[in-house]
Amino acid sequence: MKESILKNFNISEEDILLELESDDNCYLIITQSFIYSINSKNKESEISSIKVSSLDGYELSLKSKNPTQFYWSILGMICAVGFWQLSSDEIISAIGGIFITLISILLALDYWFTPSKFELKIFSGSSIISTNIGKENLIRCKEFLIGLNKISLN
Repeated sequence: MKESILKNFNISEEDILLELESDDNCYLIITQSFIYSINSKNKESEISSIKVSSLDGYELSLKSKNPTQFYWSILGMICAVGFWQLSSDEIISAIGGIFITLISILLALDYWFTPSKFELKIFSGSSIISTNIGKENLIRCKEFLIGLNKISLN
């Protein structure tokens, strides 16, 4: 798939100095002149680029988790107690309360056990290339940034 993306944007394999594949089907590619971000989430790939000579810097930071799942789990627990207390039939109230509680527990567990991600931002003037990096790709990301430093200093 990457080969077809490179072919569509006229980037040859020989021009590539460094590359990094992030978690969300985004490729960061460094050539002698440009840093390309190729996003292939949709059927059509999108590309954005920054000139290496105009690079201002980068930032690798821990991305905070979205707490909405956790909030829904708390709300679900409250609704389960309310359903259990307000239902007129004992069997329906017990089954409904257990069902809503199980869904709430699953949402809370998903929030707690979803691994944290890192966000890589590359700056150039007012242009920013941003992508998410998982913990498993963090070492490759650091190697990518070390190479980026060497290339941008030349």
